[in-house]
Amino acid sequence: DDQRTLGFALHYARADSDLAQGDAQRDTLGFALYGGYQRGSWYLNGQVAVSRSDYDLSRKIDLGIAKRTMDANTKSISFMAGAETGYDFNYGRLHYGPVASLTLQRINLDGYQEHSADGEAASLKFDEQQFDSGLGSVGLQFNWQGDRWQPYARVSWFKEFAQGDDDVTAALVTLPAYKFTLPISERDDSFGQVMAGTQARLGDKLNLDLQASRLVSYSNTSATSISATLRYAF
Repeated sequence: DDQRTLGFALHYARADSDLAQGDAQRDTLGFALYGGYQRGSWYLNGQVAVSRSDYDLSRKIDLGIAKRTMDANTKSISFMAGAETGYDFNYGRLHYGPVASLTLQRINLDGYQEHSADGEAASLKFDEQQFDSGLGSVGLQFNWQGDRWQPYARVSWFKEFAQGDDDVTAALVTLPAYKFTLPISERDDSFGQVMAGTQARLGDKLNLDLQASRLVSYSNTSATSISATLRYAF
C-alpha cells in the first residue's frame, strides 16, 4: 500500500567542534516542512528548512613564546533542501537497509570581530561570508519498531560536490581599513558519520526525535552534535 506523509518540524541542535587552531560551539534553531512517500519497502523523504545558528568561536595563536586566545561571537542564517531514499528490510521489529541522500545548503554568516583579554594587537575583524554545499551520502541504518520508542542507528559516508571559495576577507582590528584575504581550512570532500538516537511517539501525529552524531575521518576536526526535533504530521 502507498503511504504519504506531510508535516512540519521544529529543530534544535548543539555542535561542539575541536579545530586545528581553536574550537567552535554552535547552537541552531530551525523550522522545516517535510513530506514522505512509501510503497512497500521502498521510501522517499524530502524537506525544506530554514535555521538560525549562534556561534561561540575561539582561535589560538602563538606570538613568539606568548600564546593568545581570540574569542568571537556571530550568527548565521541557513537555507536547506534535501531528499532521502532507501529500502527497508525487516526481521520482526528490527528494520534495516541501505539509505542515500542529497542535501543542498546555503549559509550566510555575519561578519564578526575577535576580542582578547591580552589586548587587540592580533585580533581580526572578518567580513560576512557565504558558504554553499551540495552533500551526497550513502549508508546503512537500523531501527527498532517499538510501540512508543523507536531507537535507531546509522553509519554514512558523505561526498561534498560544491566547489566553495576557500578564502575570507579580514582586517586587523587596529587597522580596519587595510583588508586582506586569508585561506580557511579546506572542506573535506569526503568523510564519515556515525549517528544514534530514538524517536518517541507523543501522540497520533506528534513525534519527538533525539539524536547524537559524530564525524569520522574529517581532517583536523573532531565534531560532535546533539539535537532534538519535534515533528507534527498533517
